Amino acid sequence: MANNNHVDFVWAIHPGMDIKWTTEDRDAMMNKLSLMYDLGVRAFAVFFDDISGEQVDADKQAELLNYIDDNFVKPKKDVLPLILCPTEYNKSWSNIEKGYLPTLGEKLNPSIHIMWTGDRVISDIDVQGLEWINKHIKRNAYVWWNFPVSDYVRDHMLLGPSYGLDTEAEGMMSGFVSNPMEHAEASKIAIYGVADYSWNIADYKSMDAWERALKEMMPNNYQALRTFAIHNSDLGPNGHRYRRDESWEFKDTANKYLTAISSNQMDNKAVSDVRKEFSDMLFSASILQNSKENPSLIEEINPWLMQFRLVAEAGLATTYLQDALQANNRSKFTTLYNHIKEIKQEMFDNSNTYNQNPYQPGVKTATLVIEPLIDSTLVVMANRYESMYDEKLESLADYNPHTMLSNIYQIKSQPVRFFRKNISISPLLEVVKMPANGYFGVEFAEELQVTKTKINIGAEDFPEWAKIEYSADGNIWKEYEGKANDKGDWTSGKIEDKVRYIRLINKSAKEQECYLRAFETKVN
Repeated sequence: MANNNHVDFVWAIHPGMDIKWTTEDRDAMMNKLSLMYDLGVRAFAVFFDDISGEQVDADKQAELLNYIDDNFVKPKKDVLPLILCPTEYNKSWSNIEKGYLPTLGEKLNPSIHIMWTGDRVISDIDVQGLEWINKHIKRNAYVWWNFPVSDYVRDHMLLGPSYGLDTEAEGMMSGFVSNPMEHAEASKIAIYGVADYSWNIADYKSMDAWERALKEMMPNNYQALRTFAIHNSDLGPNGHRYRRDESWEFKDTANKYLTAISSNQMDNKAVSDVRKEFSDMLFSASILQNSKENPSLIEEINPWLMQFRLVAEAGLATTYLQDALQANNRSKFTTLYNHIKEIKQEMFDNSNTYNQNPYQPGVKTATLVIEPLIDSTLVVMANRYESMYDEKLESLADYNPHTMLSNIYQIKSQPVRFFRKNISISPLLEVVKMPANGYFGVEFAEELQVTKTKINIGAEDFPEWAKIEYSADGNIWKEYEGKANDKGDWTSGKIEDKVRYIRLINKSAKEQECYLRAFETKVN
């Protein structure tokens, strides 16, 4: 915002992996600060998140921040208080016995804010967690809420309400900021709630704020946006184990419908309600795609609108499969089934055309309730058809049988992707702490022939402590021979034996740190 002809925003200095604690580096940083000040910047932050090595020294971090505060921030008079993002920025990564947070609390100038994401990287914010951190840093935490950020679930659109914020936390935070999605306009739905919470914590009502945000975003097409948003709120399975409610007004109807068809009953009310929901979804997608009311928003969410329309079409067609079987109309059933197959293929093509990125590529929508309902219905109907007509049908249910293999809590819930014989672990942005004999990899649903593997753990030279292994039974492991290039990629080719498991293991006797930038295996 404009202020005395200057601009106020946070300029973040991220030291990265190669910072040196020298006078020259300190002076260079001060020169950069002065340059940004001359350009109009009046708020500054230093981020020490997601790093490792020598720079994770609380004494040195405090010394640097105090130097900047004493020699730059305070003398300027018009600069906002300095902000620090610590390396231990959430409770699950904190080790109080080693003294990192208490050292910052004792030695950091009292005016410097310390950022905090909560009990975990992605976390609700509650009084108990704030009491814990405020005690150790000897000041109120500056909350950095990682919502609706989707950098770990980039195939999802997060349009649900901003809940999980404690209304009893008044006076326990020095600041509150939200980390948005890469989609600026779509993020405003959640940010509206964050702003409402920050303005009046005690009286905050997340659902009321959500409804007002939708009306603010698209007052003329509010109901269509609401239908789309209510089915695009959850994050799907993810390494942070953070989930949001989705399709909450439809869940009971979906359960009643699925219970009825599973027992070969026709619940006319449930069928009607399910068809109405799919029709509403279909109309909402069409209305939004053709709306001129908020072009920036429609441009951002259009790939998901395309997929949303297809999901609705598939769902609507699926509800008529039971009618065809009850009428013993084999031709109608196969026509519907082939139509759904064509829709599924179009969804597959969309997901591998739009929103392509190296982390979580593709487009996923309505994944918590709607898609499982469709897939479950398809399985029930296909089984019933096969029993009636003694004909095997191609499965149309979306199914990835391969899973994450790890004994490390931080990473064991990381999603695994299966696409055209390529099995890969979703990359992780944070530092992975590998204990002695800690491992991560992939467990196949059955023994498969591996033809190629690529692994990147963020090291220019593949470290001696890391070994790649494979096994057919999970008991006898053989080393997977490969080579590393100057980009940090470890690659290897065909394994002659069929295997069920591939993993990277820390064979050293102490904890090691690395990244998970790529773990990809091609199979036959």
